[in-house]
Amino acid sequence: MKKIETFGNSKNGKLHIIKRAEFWQSFAIVFKESDRLRVIIEKVYSKRSGQQNRYYWGVVISVLLFEVQAQGNEISRDELHEELLKMFAPKKEIKNKNGEFFEVPMRSHEMNRSEMSDYTESVRRWAADFWGCNIPDPGEQTEIF
Repeated sequence: MKKIETFGNSKNGKLHIIKRAEFWQSFAIVFKESDRLRVIIEKVYSKRSGQQNRYYWGVVISVLLFEVQAQGNEISRDELHEELLKMFAPKKEIKNKNGEFFEVPMRSHEMNRSEMSDYTESVRRWAADFWGCNIPDPGEQTEIF
């Protein structure tokens, strides 16, 4: 499938394409005059931040893993992460060769900042409700004795 992609901004109700000349040059090379085209415009979201990733693995997973293992469960950090993704990650649809859809959890590295924030908050609530485990907020000072 032929495809070109560019980025732009919405200003005063109009689309402003970034590097417009390069876009139109690529367009003229890739597509013929008689080609039928589909145009999709979607909002671009920033991927999860490094800070979110460090908080998730360094605080959320570490604190929850300690609690789960303290209850006598043998589970690795990666196994815990996989189970949390199954329970709380946004789902994406996959279509098989028969045209049937099924849902799989999104990987955390695919999440944007908003999705990662919602996912992490869901994990924190579940940890508190199910395990009685208090996972500190990002930036919250804690003392370890």
